[in-house]
This record gives sequence, C-alpha cells and structure tokens, in this order.
Amino acid sequence: MNIKLSVCLIAISSILYGCSTISNSDSGAVGVPNPAPTIIENDGKVVGDGSHLKLLPMSRDFIMDSPDDFQAVDADFRKIGSKGNKKIFSIKPTGDTKPRTVILLESKIIPSSVWDWRDYNFRVKSKNIEICKGFMKLQTVEDIVNEGKKDGEILKADKKNHVITYMLAKGENENNLPKYPKDCNDFISKGYDYASASEEIYFILGDKKLGKSPYLAIYESPESLYSSMILSVGELSPEGIALLSSQWSELVMNVYQKGKIIEPKENFDPRVGIAIMLKQSSALQSAENQAVVGNIKIAVTAGMCGGALAASTITLNTLFATPVCAKFIKDAATALGYEVPFPL
Repeated sequence: MNIKLSVCLIAISSILYGCSTISNSDSGAVGVPNPAPTIIENDGKVVGDGSHLKLLPMSRDFIMDSPDDFQAVDADFRKIGSKGNKKIFSIKPTGDTKPRTVILLESKIIPSSVWDWRDYNFRVKSKNIEICKGFMKLQTVEDIVNEGKKDGEILKADKKNHVITYMLAKGENENNLPKYPKDCNDFISKGYDYASASEEIYFILGDKKLGKSPYLAIYESPESLYSSMILSVGELSPEGIALLSSQWSELVMNVYQKGKIIEPKENFDPRVGIAIMLKQSSALQSAENQAVVGNIKIAVTAGMCGGALAASTITLNTLFATPVCAKFIKDAATALGYEVPFPL
C-alpha cells in the first residue's frame, strides 16, 4: 500500500506555517486526472481542488479495535515497514476506492512537542466535541448503501464510491458508540481512541508537529492521481469549528483547497492567510446574518501586519478595516490563490 501525504498547515494566533511531503512507500500507478490539475513539484501527485470529490456520497463510520489485531492487513503493514497506525492503515483505500477521511484528535491542552504557551490548545475538548458533532450529522455508510440499493443508485450502493469519514473508537462493542450528536461529550471523554490518533499524527508530522487538534486527514489510494492531505483546524474556536463542520463536504474540500504546498512570500502572515480563508468560506458566509464571520477573533501574540497590530485579540472586521494591513492581505491572498482584490 502506498500513501503519500502532502502536508500544509495554516494556523491562526501564532506565526506558524509549515509544509512537507511524507511518503511511506515507493510511488505507484496513477489514474486519469481531472482537467487542468495543479502538479506538486518533484512529487508526481496532483494537489487538486477537491473537485474530484464533488457529488460523491459522504458517509461516516467508526474504526473499532479488532479481535485479531487486524491480521488481514498485517502482511501489507509489515511490507511498508510498519509505519503509522495499523488500525488506521486497515481502512486506507486501494485500487479505485475513493478517499478515506480520518478525524485525528489530541486530548491534552499542552501538546507534547511544544513548550511555548502560545501553542497551548486551551479549549481542545470543546473543539473535539464540535467536530464530533459535525461528524455525527453525516449519514452512516449502511444507511446510504441501503438507500442506493433501494433506489438503484450505483454510487450510493457501493461504499467504495463513498468518501467515508472515520472516528477512532476504543474496544469492539458497537453499543458503546455514539448514536446522536448529543452523545459526543461522553464519547470524546471515554470512547475515542487517542492512542491510535497520537501514533498516526506522529507518523505524519513527526516530533515537531504543526497545528493543533482537531486534524482532518484524507488518504488517497496509491493508484489515485491525487495527493493525500491533512488539515489542522485546531486554531479555530469551537464556534468556528462548529460552523465549518455544519457543512462537512466543504470542510473536507478545504483539505485539498488549503492543503496545497505554497511558497511563503516575504510578507506572508499565516494569520492573515487563515483570516482570508475564513472570510471566503461559504459555510461561514451562510452565518453572515448572525454577524459571526466578522466577529471571529484572532489572537495576536507577536505582532501582526508587520507589528502594526499588537492587541491581544482582534476581529476579522478589524483586520480587514485596518489600512496598514492591506499589503499583507494582498500578499496572503496571492499566495493562497485568491484573485486580488477579492470581496472583503
């Protein structure tokens, strides 16, 4: 099995911006690209914009423990050098199976790889609960498959065609799984498999991992032309995560749209970049009548817009209304591939 991970994490509230390419095996065959894809330099995989996922069924499922320790994939797992988490490896796509998404969570306020208080994830549990609630609003694999069989819809009837999102669960008893979004609080505290998630996060990002929980990892088949991606949304507030996960398909698309490798410009400020992404999100724009988007706060810990903004927190409205930030907004928009000027 061959999974390449092109990783790009964009973060609010710290000057944190990193990209890398990680491979856990030799390159494999590629498929037929969508029109005009963007090719990652020296990789051979396509970044894409998520368009190859559009109109595909999006469903959810859990990865539970196996009584035989996933012996069915043991040989393939050893073949790649036993890298990553075998539990997650067991669901990674092969052949023409569509991408598989895994929600990777951490439980600690203080990440093990950092010492700076600015990298603490003070509301990590609330954020984990919100992304779990978004996950639980997806239809189950079984429900969509049964609908497809009933209506004769081939895409739905075969789960190989689904973009399945997984939550890691401890144990083998399905009765312990959450059934509704309201069950997420208890599941995040007692039922989520943080040990497996931690092993996979370390495999992907290493000791000095970038970003914060929750992470959204999308794994492509080795025969897919498209690169696998990972996106950290932990720099958002629980409220921001709730808004994005309310439109799960868009959150998944963002892994491709914002996960691409970008060469930082001289004046690129990653907090400005994430602010632009939020401002452009149709999921958040749907909440405009609630005045949510413009009032989302960004923590300013080391100066922003070249040090012009130094308050402890600012809102998006303040950022976009500050003249001295105009150049930084333009540079970030250009780096992220938005047209300039774009609607603010």
